Amino acid sequence: MKHINVLIPASNIVAEHELYQFVFKNNLDIALHFARLSFDTLYGDNQEQYTRELVENIPNALRQLSRIKAEKTVVLCSSAQLFYTGSEDFLFPLNCMADLLKESNVKYPLIITPYNQEIGDRSISELVGHNIIPSKAIHLNIKNKDDLLNYSKENLVDTIKQEISNTTDAICVCCTNFATAHLIEQVESELGLPFFSSNSSIMKTLLSWVEK
Repeated sequence: MKHINVLIPASNIVAEHELYQFVFKNNLDIALHFARLSFDTLYGDNQEQYTRELVENIPNALRQLSRIKAEKTVVLCSSAQLFYTGSEDFLFPLNCMADLLKESNVKYPLIITPYNQEIGDRSISELVGHNIIPSKAIHLNIKNKDDLLNYSKENLVDTIKQEISNTTDAICVCCTNFATAHLIEQVESELGLPFFSSNSSIMKTLLSWVEK
């Protein structure tokens, strides 16, 4: 059995559930050890400060897991990568997504984030640095987890269908608190395009690692 430390924002209500779903579905012989990243600033009040506080709390979260001899550490926050300056070899969703897009020969995905324009643009820049050029990027500026969950249930599929173009060769949805597991198969079947989310990118990366 392989042991994986997972650092997750204290406000995240989606990622753990989707990660466990994937582990059980694929019968992976791994143990997940979670620690919460705390913050003082509400996401809706200041997205950048909120994310910086999550990153600053990484050492505290790791101390909670210090007795676990983990082979990997995952940071389940896509935007945290934008502000992390350490040298540890953590798995971040954006890097995992970029690697999977390149492996799948995806070049022009439709990218949807819940972020404001600044955080959204910085996230896109990370992907562009891997030669991923979005056919279109949409930043929804959703400010709380309940609205985000409702958007996923009620609006996300319609947004995807409205915004794809002739050049779109994949769908990407960023943010580990953006619920997507329930609609990936539907979107791929109806549109004939691969679907990558922050959570699915982490999961597929872990699957490849476990199978080595």
